[in-house]
Amino acid sequence: MKNRGVYGKTLGEAFRLEKAPTFTSRTLRDVEIGVTHIACDIENNGMTSPLPMDDAYLVTVQLVACEAHDLWIDGKPRKTGPLVPGSVSIYDLRQMPVVNSISTFENLHFYLPRPALAAVSGRDRPSLPNEIDSEPGIGVVDPVLHRLALSLLPSFERPVETARLFVDHVTTAVAAYVAERYVTEDGPVDETPLLS
Repeated sequence: MKNRGVYGKTLGEAFRLEKAPTFTSRTLRDVEIGVTHIACDIENNGMTSPLPMDDAYLVTVQLVACEAHDLWIDGKPRKTGPLVPGSVSIYDLRQMPVVNSISTFENLHFYLPRPALAAVSGRDRPSLPNEIDSEPGIGVVDPVLHRLALSLLPSFERPVETARLFVDHVTTAVAAYVAERYVTEDGPVDETPLLS
């Protein structure tokens, strides 16, 4: 069965991987969010196939160092650099990101539709976020998202033993944190770090 968003099988096929374990949650206004574990121990895995355009963001948390990769957004090359464990890259899926995987990699991808971010925005009158100001090729080290991602790893290792409520809470926490920390409605995001 093919999923509806950019997660699971859809994401795994983009990276030409046979396995792309995924959990999904529908706790936010019946909007489906997903988290996919992507890992490749082969160097020069090549270009991802184009991802389907979607009114959503893909928040990627690096679990191991990714020394080198190339990135195109809407067909234009973007600046890239090494991504250390805990680096977060945020891709707007309305902009057709394509990655050339040069180094080996392991990461968690959180699929967050804009309505899900609006649902957890905490604003009196939630609205769809206009943008997330980010440089996904460079990423930003985010200890909060890194720890939330690490808390899900045992669930991917033992999915049968996993409490779905736990996964639902962690993915909702990721959406709420991204909405608070990175989403802007009227201009650039405040780049002041939350943690020192």
